[in-house]
Amino acid sequence: MKIEKSLKKIVDELIETKQINMNIADMLLTVFPYEDIVTKKAINNQIEQGFNEKEAIFNVVLEYFGISEDDEESIEIAKKYIYENLVECSPKEYLENPYVKAIKPKAFKNNGYELSYLKYAPYQIFPNDEVIVNEFPYEEIYRLGYFKNEFNYLALMKNDEIWMSVNPNEINTMKPYIKESNGNVLVLGLGMGYIAYMMSLKPEVKSVTIVEKDINIINVFKANLFPLFANKNKIKIVHDDAFRYLENNKGFDYVFADLWHNPEDGIPMYLQLENIAKKQGIKINYWLEPSLKAMKRRCILTILEEYYMGYTEKEYQYAKNPMDQTINYLYKQIKNIEINTVEELKKLLD
Repeated sequence: MKIEKSLKKIVDELIETKQINMNIADMLLTVFPYEDIVTKKAINNQIEQGFNEKEAIFNVVLEYFGISEDDEESIEIAKKYIYENLVECSPKEYLENPYVKAIKPKAFKNNGYELSYLKYAPYQIFPNDEVIVNEFPYEEIYRLGYFKNEFNYLALMKNDEIWMSVNPNEINTMKPYIKESNGNVLVLGLGMGYIAYMMSLKPEVKSVTIVEKDINIINVFKANLFPLFANKNKIKIVHDDAFRYLENNKGFDYVFADLWHNPEDGIPMYLQLENIAKKQGIKINYWLEPSLKAMKRRCILTILEEYYMGYTEKEYQYAKNPMDQTINYLYKQIKNIEINTVEELKKLLD
């Protein structure tokens, strides 16, 4: 790898933005799961002081992380990344969703799997839609939401961890793929069958083939969810490894992959699917693709940062964790490139 020395200042700016992106993501991931951080009591206390709801939530988050009024730089960053992208959500919008209205299974718990309803507490912050990545220097802006009152949503648990849920984020992030789907559709990953259900409602969709390797998930789905589906005749479930099936079966008009819970655990599978798509000359649509691309960009920026630190190929021979493996893999893809202009740098990162 060779990078023009005059580009170092620009790369440094990109690295700084990457670090801010990661810090904000860590902050939000700390807040999202807990209903006792942004509480109704804390919000009411702020409102009594003259703040509106949005300002109140923002103030509580700043207080939780110990960001004082004197730290103007941190407050401005938090405003850009958090306050400006926080919206109150309407329960009606989600309760009118066709899947939510139709799929109301009985509670189920067996062999570590459980179907149940989880909740967002009043004013609890949650991710509301896909991340927005601005143009250079690639700020990653999360779209955030909250409900004024308690909001319940259906979830499939595996060993007390969320395997899949039909919450506002899942619904919103899947809208583009549902809209684009047509013809004979291949879905990699079953979950709770949300996207297959929504696609099967479309007249333009002739069939939906779902590939799932976990037979327990298939059994839970068939026993508790599938009987409630409309257009069951359009849907076929295949017990197989998604990668193997994709390599051996062609002819689908639309392919959608949802094999991960988040971008961190999804990036290795995303890169593997990219290779298959390139070999077969097909297009694969990926759930959370903007976030996956952002994760890939972070890894490449890490490689550029390490280039200026004097790293050589030997540093990319071993891996301590899956993210190291991803970085090592990407290093092999770009190790022979030369970057001489800002345009070439942007092309790599775009």
